[in-house]
Amino acid sequence: MVGRDPYAYGAKFYDRLIEPFLSSIRRKTINLIAEQAHRRPSFRILEVACGTGNQALRIAEAGFRPTVVDKSLPMLLQAAHKRRHLAEGDFFPARADATALPFAERVFDAVVVQLGLHEMDGPVRAAAMGEIIRVAASGACILAVDFLPSPGFTAANIALTAVEFAAGPTHFKNGRAFLRDGGIEALLTGFGLEIERTWKFFGGTIGLVSARKPYYAGENTVVLKHEEHSR
Repeated sequence: MVGRDPYAYGAKFYDRLIEPFLSSIRRKTINLIAEQAHRRPSFRILEVACGTGNQALRIAEAGFRPTVVDKSLPMLLQAAHKRRHLAEGDFFPARADATALPFAERVFDAVVVQLGLHEMDGPVRAAAMGEIIRVAASGACILAVDFLPSPGFTAANIALTAVEFAAGPTHFKNGRAFLRDGGIEALLTGFGLEIERTWKFFGGTIGLVSARKPYYAGENTVVLKHEEHSR
């Protein structure tokens, strides 16, 4: 029996509740992609856990043609609706689990993943990271947005904790574990990615991290680095 999609109801209201807080992150992501692409029309972009397609829409409007995936059908239906209203550019939504991406190795020049990793439990997150690295080309840019550990109980920290708690006990538990393990920067470096720069938002509680897959890095090397980090 297929489990109930946790986004079946929330997909309809996601944009109104969440999107106003993410506009600055969306803009910065587009700028970074443009810098990486150097106006190359063949620049291949993948967004994992695309949600309702807001980042994909902006990437397409900037002249690119990203492939975007999410395992939630209600989220993808929202994304597909936005795609129909594009005046130029395009994006290609597909239903896929982040732990089993339907692409060959070393295909994409850039992989974007925003606020999707922290909600996974540890083994699922590790599998998703393995897939992201597998489909990324050597030297590919990884643009990841997710939680950063922040000291003390700032207003931003309290607000973020409340939002995570409202998302449900499993979501909250996974997010707390993600932070205890060091957040998004620790996750990326643990998988052998080279962090180039981090931009912080919401009082330092969320980071947009620009990282890079090493040139000619073999998959075995990446896995070994993660195993060492996990000990």
